[in-house]
Amino acid sequence: MTKKVGDLEKQVEEKKKGRQDYDSTTLVAENAEAVNADGLLTIAPSDFHFRKHKPLRKEAFASESIYLKHQSLIATQKAEFFATKASELAGKAERLEKFGSEAARKTASKLAKAKAQMATLRQQLIDTGMAAKEIDALIENM
Repeated sequence: MTKKVGDLEKQVEEKKKGRQDYDSTTLVAENAEAVNADGLLTIAPSDFHFRKHKPLRKEAFASESIYLKHQSLIATQKAEFFATKASELAGKAERLEKFGSEAARKTASKLAKAKAQMATLRQQLIDTGMAAKEIDALIENM
């Protein structure tokens, strides 16, 4: 599977941008008291994401407890991110162990797609009024 040139250029542009500074205007729009008169955050921003935004410094918060709540949210985000990543890698490792060679993986992928198509076609036949047992018998006798 090849990627289009436009897709690659878009990825390169996104990498050049890097993480953005956090803009608290959306937070203030949701809660007018989110920023005090000195411009310090009085609540931990819920729309902050560690992969999207540059880190906020301790000095950006009105108190250390709010900063620690913010750090807690970041730790939770990272835990979820890495749990998802670990699950994906474990699944990939399992597939590699099962199928080994590239040719076997491609064949297994084709089989999985065919199975999904069969399930779709089976459901279409059921929707037209054919009994599920008749369809299963038809498939068995192929």
